[in-house]
Amino acid sequence: LLDSKRDVIFVAPRQLHEDILDYYSKIMQFRGIKNPPGRFQVVVPENMGLGGQQQLSLSQGLLCSPKALKRLRKLISQRPAYLVPDVTTHTELKVSTTLGLPLFGPVPSSMAPCSSKSHGKKLALEAELPIGPWAVDIFDEDEFFASLAG
Repeated sequence: LLDSKRDVIFVAPRQLHEDILDYYSKIMQFRGIKNPPGRFQVVVPENMGLGGQQQLSLSQGLLCSPKALKRLRKLISQRPAYLVPDVTTHTELKVSTTLGLPLFGPVPSSMAPCSSKSHGKKLALEAELPIGPWAVDIFDEDEFFASLAG
């Protein structure tokens, strides 16, 4: 945000409390950012509650919220922008396509193998990093006890 040509649009599942917004604004002012409230926009999808008992993800709620999508389109119109998701799933790809934004992150198919602890330990082993004793690919109780005994 130190570059005056850049802004942040934060999509949140619910309205942020005014104290939180003031806190962010003060941090930005302290860092020398001029006009923080105009540079940090919060968009809340109006239909986040559509899932009922089964909660929608933030991206699913956004895709079901025409007013929020319209506001995002207005905020990014005629400006370079990109989507930075926390986790990339097929829903974030759909948001990216819907808004016509490039996605800053991996495609879901490349992240799936990295989402397990077993795979992370295998990567550490391949990278020849020092690691403690461990076992991978344990799928039942017998394998669990066998790995502890071995």
